[in-house]
Amino acid sequence: MNKYDGITNEFIEHIRSTKNLSPKTTTAYFSDLKDFNHYVCNEEINEETVVKYVSYLMDTRRLADSTITRKLIVLKMFFAYLHQKDYIDKNHYSNTFKFKRGKRLPKTLTKKEVCAILDCVNKRFEQSNTETAKWKNARNLALLDILICTGIRIEEASNISLSDIITSEHTILIHGKGRKQRLIYISCQETWNNIT
Repeated sequence: MNKYDGITNEFIEHIRSTKNLSPKTTTAYFSDLKDFNHYVCNEEINEETVVKYVSYLMDTRRLADSTITRKLIVLKMFFAYLHQKDYIDKNHYSNTFKFKRGKRLPKTLTKKEVCAILDCVNKRFEQSNTETAKWKNARNLALLDILICTGIRIEEASNISLSDIITSEHTILIHGKGRKQRLIYISCQETWNNIT
């Protein structure tokens, strides 16, 4: 048994009771720490441990940048906890250590795929035989059109309410992550017609 395993269980219980994390995130963090403990084994943790661990994750395990970033988030919290509880004399997760993720362009639909989706939803709208079906299909068409034309997140689109649509200025108030808000302008008249 690794000497850090017991502390890991203690730390996981600590974050489970103090942080508003989903069970899925807590499980992932626990798995990440077990992975780190296995790498460290029973060696002493020092300043180079994190740097060597990141090199191991990148070069030997060839993990995705997003996975490495998640592992580092929990490691930073774990090191702070170890130091706070006097398990280590110094927080060895250096504040100067930065892991830079490679930026990738998002995958996008082709023009043909976009047209096929919009045509399908348009046909459903035209074939609606009840007022409820017509309303639902109009809403779906508007949402898809907004997603395609603006590139906003699905969650942002689903949070749009009627009061967020500013008809006089052809704009929509978007509620983003972290309670951030922004206005987007709809320049395409056809998209605006679908919304209103």
